[in-house]
Amino acid sequence: MRDLRSRMLNESLKKVKTRYAAFLDYDDLMMPQAYSGLLSRLQKTGKAVTFGRVYATDYDHDTKAFLARKPVYSSGYCYRDFLHYNHAPLHSFMLDLTQLDLSAVVYFDDQRYMEDYLLTLQLFTENNCDWESLTEPVYIGDYIHSVNRSHTLAISNTDERSALLSDPEYRRCEQRICDLRESLKGASS
Repeated sequence: MRDLRSRMLNESLKKVKTRYAAFLDYDDLMMPQAYSGLLSRLQKTGKAVTFGRVYATDYDHDTKAFLARKPVYSSGYCYRDFLHYNHAPLHSFMLDLTQLDLSAVVYFDDQRYMEDYLLTLQLFTENNCDWESLTEPVYIGDYIHSVNRSHTLAISNTDERSALLSDPEYRRCEQRICDLRESLKGASS
């Protein structure tokens, strides 16, 4: 069966009819004040993108128990940091679509890994993001890591993670990210 996550992510975003958009995966959680806080920040700053922090939360799918909550996504404060490391999980930001050109976004149907980072590398710039929001320890949600269910990249098992990182399909997706990063670094020099 073909993986459609990249197409779904990109084409769904283009169909949003409201001014503001945010993402939420089926297995991640948002705190009650998350969206109102992000919206308030966008309105205050006038930027196209604002951020909140999310916890990495270990979850036992069988018992439905939350096992541990860690502030793993607490580093990265500026565009340069973002270019080096995706410190903005998909549900950690809100977009003001009136300030973004979605028609310029390029995606690949076979981008099974890091499809969200490929998208955000094309949307986030040094000047259009509220990078200052990352200096405030405001946590808006949880990035769920199930300890007994498979995930695309949130893999705890070292052997499984090593196997994935050497997989040709993963490496092709990663190369697209590397190529885009290089072009962005060159454009900002």
